Amino acid sequence: EFVKMIDDGKVESISVGNSEISVQPKEGDPNYSQQIEYYVVRLEGEGSAADLVSRSVARGSSRQEFASTIRGNTPCTGHSECDAILAENGTVLAMPGLEANHVDAALIHEAAIGKIAGEQLLKLCTLGLTTEEAEEKIIQGFLK
Repeated sequence: EFVKMIDDGKVESISVGNSEISVQPKEGDPNYSQQIEYYVVRLEGEGSAADLVSRSVARGSSRQEFASTIRGNTPCTGHSECDAILAENGTVLAMPGLEANHVDAALIHEAAIGKIAGEQLLKLCTLGLTTEEAEEKIIQGFLK
C-alpha cells in the first residue's frame, strides 16, 4: 500500500507503476513548493518487496524535499533510493526511513546528493556540446 501524506495532514493515494512512484504537482496550489512529499510503503504480505526511487534536480533557488518510510511488517525486502543533483543555489532535503516490524524484514536505504561532475561536462564538451547542452544531457540521463 502506498500513501502520500502532505505536511498539512491531508492523505492521498497515489499511482504506482513498476515499483516506482510518480509525483505530479497539485494544480493551482500556491503552497506546493513548500510542502514535504511524504510516502509510506507498507509491506504486509510474506515475500513482498518494494523498490522506492526518488530522483530530483534542484536548480536556481528551488528546494526539493522528499521523505519516505518503508515498513516491513512480514518477511519481505525493501530498498529506498534518494538521489539528487544540485545546481546554482538549489537545496535538497532527503529523508529515507526504514521501520522493521518483523525479524525477517530486510530493508535498505541510500541517499546521494551532489553536483554534476566536471569531468562529465568536459567529456561532453570535447564532443562538441556547449556546457548548457552537456548539463541538460546529464540531467536527462539521470532522471530516466
